[in-house]
Amino acid sequence: MVQTLKRKRANLVENVPKKNRVTPDEGTDTSYEGSVADEASIDGSQEDDNISHSDDAWEGMEGIEPAPETPPTDTRLNKPPTGGELQMMKDAVDLYQSSSFKLQIDALLPNLRPNLKDSTKATLDRFLHSLRSHLMSMPSIEPRDPVGAAQALAKKGVAVPFALPHPTREVKWKVGFEPPSDINVVGSWANQICVKRKEGARFGVDLTIEMPDSLFQEKDYLDSRYFHKRSFYLAVVAQSLSGSFEVDTFYHAALGDPRLTILVLRPRKASKHDFSKAHVEIHVIPVISSSNPIPLSRLSPSHANVRLSAKPSSSASSTPIYNTNILLSTYPKLSLLSTNTIKHISPSFSDAHALLRVWANQRGYGEGPMCVRGFEGKGSWWNEVLGLVIVGEEPANTVKTGARKPLGKGLSSYQLFRAVLDVLAKQDLAQKPVFVKSSSGHKYPPEEYTLHHSVIFVDSTSTLNLLSDVPATSLDMNQSTSEFVEFGSSDNALLSAISKILRRGLGDRVKAVGIFHASSGLRPITESQSPLLSTIYIGLIYDAENAFRLVDHGPVAEEQVSDASQEFRQLWGEKAELRRFKDGRIIESVVWEVKTSDERAHIPATIVRHLLHHHFRIPINDVQTMQTHFDTRLRLPDDVSKLFHTSGSPGGFKPALAAFDGLVKSLRSLGDQIPLALSSVSPVSEYLRYTSALSPIPIPQSTSLALPEPLRYQPTIDIILEFEKSTKWPDNVRAIHKVKLAFFEAIATALMTANKGLRARVRISNCTESSIQNESSLEIQTAEGWVFSAHIWHDREAVLLERLANSARTIVRPFAPAATTPREQREARQALETYTRRFLHSPRHHRAVADLAHRYTAYAGTVRLVKRWLAAHWLLTNHISVEAVEIICAQPFVGSSTMLPGNAASVPKSKERGFALVVEFLRDRKPEDPMFVPMYEDDVLDPHPAVVAVSSKQGIWTIATSEDKNGRMWTSSGPDLIAVRRLRALAKGACKILQETDTNPLDVERLFSHATNDYDVLIELKPSVLPRYHQAIDPDPSVWSKDCATPQENNSVSAPGFDPAWLLFEDLQVNQPYYL
Repeated sequence: MVQTLKRKRANLVENVPKKNRVTPDEGTDTSYEGSVADEASIDGSQEDDNISHSDDAWEGMEGIEPAPETPPTDTRLNKPPTGGELQMMKDAVDLYQSSSFKLQIDALLPNLRPNLKDSTKATLDRFLHSLRSHLMSMPSIEPRDPVGAAQALAKKGVAVPFALPHPTREVKWKVGFEPPSDINVVGSWANQICVKRKEGARFGVDLTIEMPDSLFQEKDYLDSRYFHKRSFYLAVVAQSLSGSFEVDTFYHAALGDPRLTILVLRPRKASKHDFSKAHVEIHVIPVISSSNPIPLSRLSPSHANVRLSAKPSSSASSTPIYNTNILLSTYPKLSLLSTNTIKHISPSFSDAHALLRVWANQRGYGEGPMCVRGFEGKGSWWNEVLGLVIVGEEPANTVKTGARKPLGKGLSSYQLFRAVLDVLAKQDLAQKPVFVKSSSGHKYPPEEYTLHHSVIFVDSTSTLNLLSDVPATSLDMNQSTSEFVEFGSSDNALLSAISKILRRGLGDRVKAVGIFHASSGLRPITESQSPLLSTIYIGLIYDAENAFRLVDHGPVAEEQVSDASQEFRQLWGEKAELRRFKDGRIIESVVWEVKTSDERAHIPATIVRHLLHHHFRIPINDVQTMQTHFDTRLRLPDDVSKLFHTSGSPGGFKPALAAFDGLVKSLRSLGDQIPLALSSVSPVSEYLRYTSALSPIPIPQSTSLALPEPLRYQPTIDIILEFEKSTKWPDNVRAIHKVKLAFFEAIATALMTANKGLRARVRISNCTESSIQNESSLEIQTAEGWVFSAHIWHDREAVLLERLANSARTIVRPFAPAATTPREQREARQALETYTRRFLHSPRHHRAVADLAHRYTAYAGTVRLVKRWLAAHWLLTNHISVEAVEIICAQPFVGSSTMLPGNAASVPKSKERGFALVVEFLRDRKPEDPMFVPMYEDDVLDPHPAVVAVSSKQGIWTIATSEDKNGRMWTSSGPDLIAVRRLRALAKGACKILQETDTNPLDVERLFSHATNDYDVLIELKPSVLPRYHQAIDPDPSVWSKDCATPQENNSVSAPGFDPAWLLFEDLQVNQPYYL
């Protein structure tokens, strides 16, 4: 039986992908919408436009090698597994860590690649043959001046995409056209490694057309002459194809650089050559042969090939990016052959490449609406990174030390993928250049790359630096015409300068600066230039230790005339000033003024705004951040804040903590005025641990009565009083409650006598007939308007409640009190649960959360955003307790075993990032799965307890900590299954909105907009009588502005904590529990 099971498992390992594989024999149409990969949000990408291949014989769709046929599968399940099958199962565990993970990869990969029916493949192949025949038979065009030639094409409706500097009639060179000397299918399609792109984009079939050598001269490497001839050649082809084939023709330029312009052909449905079912587009790429007249020695990184000024060539600046773009036209054949060689060396290359491209595209390293600056059209770079892992690194010097060694050719796809991620995580390409192992050594001296490139990754053919145009900080760029030519366009030059300035200004505040923008789109062939970028996105990864400091220091005063001082003042402009510090130092400094902790979180964004305005004259208001839109949800409306501030009492968490400290001092100073000495005062309120959705605001008694009714709500801040041990406490629960009332009365009298303006009164919230469940508290309102609700903790009370709850199980002794009734037992159990939660767990939880808020700068803001989001969707408190939210929000910060350091890479550094991670967690987490959060652990790695999921009708979550091993303290009453399903649906929608906010920050408003279409009954309340109406997500200012002229004075006494809407909800919940 064991052998039979192994046999079945081996066949599963071999054949799981088959259910997702589409073969020509099945006659299935190749349509990529609605595929399994789409449903799983698996994205891929095609290869770079400039990767191509050439063979002597035209091979059509076949490329270099045909796809291997799948061997027939042995279906005899009753035989024992063969040696090969046993080895396969062993490899699945050894090379993929687990056989199930290998099955998942095998099921994923077929959905990432094109699967064409024979008929669809034949249609595409016929079109490519027709296209080749047409191109080879095109008539020649006699050489003429570039301006006249462009005007002739313009009359036919085709623009020539000339690069900078545009040619004039006075130039002595000419442009012409001759049929291509060779045409080939190249790139990822020919190598059979193309991968599905993001958002259902088409696969790309790269087609190189080799321009004849006779069209070029030796000096064409100067002043964009080569690019002008290439552009004219491409325009002629575009004009001919647009009139001869029923296809749509477009120009496309990666990074908006006209030097990289290609021609894109898309099929028209129902036309003669309709290959739309193949879901591909044809990329026509002009290239030059290896025998062209342009000397490759003149294209090294150190050469200056842009000489527009009158300066001698010896003093001109080098043009490494310009030179690299010419070399790209010689690169396709070399790239394809090297990739094909690696494919044969490493059988897992294709699968590893697919996994890597999916990973990269999902993170913006590919074409899409949010593309990492510099990585558009970098398909060949991902091939070379894999090649670096497989074949190793070429030594940069003769000593051959420090070069990366190959990891081996027999690694699995998963191992190769992991190795590449390790290289990307640990290799600082800006500090240490990379030269992939080359069979012919270095074409150019490595020193030339290090001197003229800031980021260096030279391919395995040693032809070019694949990351030459990735923005870096060491490039000195002045926005002159010659440098526009070097970068290809004004956009590229501007973004390079922005990258340099931001890196200098932000310094050690950030670990990374990312510039994103939409990848270049298609444009009609009637337009010569790509449209300018309208919007760019700047992403920052904070260094938690330095990101929010208030002062940037520069040179000391004695170095006023030094270059360092001049550079500091040039960088910061009017913000730079000389300052004397407490230690006596006088240094150049930049001070960032903030008033609140929320404003301090904006310092990095403020720096970006200042630098962009100072150096590039970008208006401050044109630089928007998502922080602003999120912050508005954590603040009261401006007009409400102004009304509150007229009282003169500052609001916020720090004033609330200061008020708490003042109250503690007042309580401790009572001395003999109370029967027992005060042992401790413990805060247990979210207002005292920085995690309430809205910051607390004090409302003095006089101000409260003058405010309109919708602004009168005063939150109460819970605290716990503990007195010294005493044997005088009664041994009866009911008597203890009466003693507590007496204590409250004595404390209230003493406080009001000692503190002028302070008010204190005893409140009994529980008005039921039960004498066991007593909710008495002391309400203390300070003169500044802070309201505290104090409870007294007496440890003997727990023993008495437990005795009452279990009294029916004990033997009744003679002369013992009568046994409690079942109702009293039920009330005792409820009272014991409340006691445990309030007096034991709440103080521990408060201390842990307060510690997290101080340890992780983004934790408190994350909790506030999540609470505000849940409250906006009517889930907070009534379904999910605030404590459960605080524990869940701790998970991204503390990890799964021991508390992570604040500078750990996985720890969110901003509240917006933390909010996104929590929402993703709520979307993906199965509600019945238990979770453990190590929020009480520090640096000691202790094995966390095994958590067992214990759900009930009222609460389905199990969230355990080391202080709550059962995980039910904060979730026993909710959320139930219906609420959890609702929450997951909301989290799924929120994740989608968060992705859209990358391109439209205003979408943040949608996160907090609650749809009411699903409810059968809606009860609308009159907002003018609701004290908390001003805390709504989108309140109507007219509600309280009307009342401002005639404030209501019918209430002679303010009622802290009074919320009639919540009281109505509680009454409805008691009477109609199944309908809310």
